[in-house]
Amino acid sequence: MATLAAKEALKLLKASSSDEDIPLVIHSFSNGGCFVLEQFHEMISEAKTEARTRKLHDLLTKGKEEAEAENKSDWVLLEEALQRGGEIFDSCPAYLSLPKAYKAIELAFSVKALRILISIVYTLVVVFQIIISCVRGTPREPEIFWSHWETCTIVNREAYIYSTSDEATDYEKLHELIAKRKQRSGAKVFVKRLANSKHCQHLVTHRQEYTTCMTQFFDSIKEEQQEQKILAEDPDMTDYQMEMD
Repeated sequence: MATLAAKEALKLLKASSSDEDIPLVIHSFSNGGCFVLEQFHEMISEAKTEARTRKLHDLLTKGKEEAEAENKSDWVLLEEALQRGGEIFDSCPAYLSLPKAYKAIELAFSVKALRILISIVYTLVVVFQIIISCVRGTPREPEIFWSHWETCTIVNREAYIYSTSDEATDYEKLHELIAKRKQRSGAKVFVKRLANSKHCQHLVTHRQEYTTCMTQFFDSIKEEQQEQKILAEDPDMTDYQMEMD
């Protein structure tokens, strides 16, 4: 799914003659979206590592400009576009705890027998993962998943929309995560904390607040593009002069 999403985004980027200015924004709903986005991030990281290795080899055998041109992979193009845009999280990331997982299953499946069956299978999978982690001495899956969102450096611009009434997402853990994300250098984090709205139903319940948060997010992209355009024309422009403009 991450690869398919990447291919669709690349089609739009490559179809434009001004692909260097197009921002890429990924809007994730619940952990279903976050699991795909996590893989998306890993693919970008792997591509960057491979690109650095190729570039080092090519620099030894070719000219600098030729090496740089050949090593700008599709994944690097996606990362650059994503850095110009950002990521939006609706009801996520959600910490992977058993109580919240059971609640998510309950919300997703209306047939009781099916809910029980899926809950049993999920419990067995979790127990198996715990045993494997203990035997290998490695972190458990929830810890790895949460660590990714705490330390990810792919983008600086993020928006988080969540509710204290969300039964499937631990809003307190999410609140802690957002606080850590705000501490990063250059971080641009937009937050809309709501009440009385269900999991992934915030737009339906709080349309005005949701829309306002999205407007602020996209306006920040426009402002950054304008600043970069001004700096490209006059590299000596000061922050004060840009504010005046």
